[in-house]
Amino acid sequence: MRKIFREAKEILLQIRDDVKDLKESIQLLAIASKEVLTIKDVALVTGYQESYIYKLSSQGNSNMPVYAPIEGGKLFFKKEELFEWLLSKKKKTAIDFENTITNCLTANIQ
Repeated sequence: MRKIFREAKEILLQIRDDVKDLKESIQLLAIASKEVLTIKDVALVTGYQESYIYKLSSQGNSNMPVYAPIEGGKLFFKKEELFEWLLSKKKKTAIDFENTITNCLTANIQ
């Protein structure tokens, strides 16, 4: 009898996880058609916690593109601007570093 309950519990947990994944997929599909995102949308797309997004949006040095029509109200983000911001700080690869050194050496030789 315990084995049956254990198996049923495992099945229910798997169903719960599958439903959660489906819900997230549906939300992402809905976001794909939006031009303006809410903070919940941004959290889902980026994987950041909402509190961290609030923190980034309040810091002037983060340059996060955010809109607040009413002071202290909801925050909104243009999807295109947000993605540009997310991709604006590319980390240099070893190849990038080698190219920079090569360019500097070549410039110094000429």
